[in-house]
Amino acid sequence: MKYNKIQKERDDWEAEKEEIKKMHPIPGEVISLNVGGRNHIQTEKEVLTSVPGSRLAALFSEMHELKKVDEEVFLDRDGVTFEILVNYLRNDRKVFPEFTEKNASNMFHKELQYWGIEQGMAAQLRGLSLPEKIEARPSMPVHQQRASLVFDRDLKMLDAPDDVYSMQNKDE
Repeated sequence: MKYNKIQKERDDWEAEKEEIKKMHPIPGEVISLNVGGRNHIQTEKEVLTSVPGSRLAALFSEMHELKKVDEEVFLDRDGVTFEILVNYLRNDRKVFPEFTEKNASNMFHKELQYWGIEQGMAAQLRGLSLPEKIEARPSMPVHQQRASLVFDRDLKMLDAPDDVYSMQNKDE
């Protein structure tokens, strides 16, 4: 009886260890970033390479030389907007950021375009069934979905249009 209780506690502890290990893998490489000279961010390389085919994934693929300042990778981008992008990627692109200012929203969409995140997302969704696409798409308001991804009549993914903002306001 006592042995069974101890064994159950041990099994529960082992299961908890595995769950924590999946959430925070120890062997993941941490990248220190200096974004715009003002924002200093640390994140795992896995986050930065999470959208295959994006320019961000390519930059951190170890195939390109990275500009470093004081042992941090320097990116000449807006630090606040890039930090929002990193948090978006950390959440597996399932929690779309909310913005109170239109300019912040526009800057975020431009950052997605700059790094090719939208195109990478579109490429990942091609070939999936409709339920798989719905599950894989970020949970964001419909007008923001239209701004980043467009579905044709056959529900195949198309690349984002160049002028996503005019499309965003088209049906509103």
